[in-house]
Amino acid sequence: MTKDEIHLNNFTESLRLSQKMFNLGLLLSFFAVFVAFNPSDTAGQAKIPLLDIKIESKEGFLWITALFFMLVGIHMNFAIKRCFTTLKLIKNEDLSEAAKSYPSIINADFSYTVLMVATLSGAWAAAIVETFSIEAFYAFIISQVIITPYIYGARKSKNITPKTG
Repeated sequence: MTKDEIHLNNFTESLRLSQKMFNLGLLLSFFAVFVAFNPSDTAGQAKIPLLDIKIESKEGFLWITALFFMLVGIHMNFAIKRCFTTLKLIKNEDLSEAAKSYPSIINADFSYTVLMVATLSGAWAAAIVETFSIEAFYAFIISQVIITPYIYGARKSKNITPKTG
């Protein structure tokens, strides 16, 4: 096995990890929306495993979910950065460019990236409006803070997007 093959394998594994972290973030987002729009206060029945902390309200649940969402986003950024640094180590330019064609939402073109970030922003803004009953403008600003790791990841992922044409 050559160095380039090892780097190629590391790139694809890092890209898979970043994809998994994005999918987990998307799942957390829609889980937050589901709880926010649930008419009963089911969040008061939830407990955080291992820590034995009971979540008393939808508001508390939303903040904890937002924290986990941000941590998952940070982990996704680590994987994206690892993709970029590993890709630079591949000496064969054709192999490096071919590696970028690995199918993933992370290295998709700009339109998919915008759609990805807009979906996350909309989900969090909707959950915040419903849970805290605040104006949509302020919920949008808060959602932008929450999705910051994903915005940063989307900007960095352009370095691993395949060239078109």
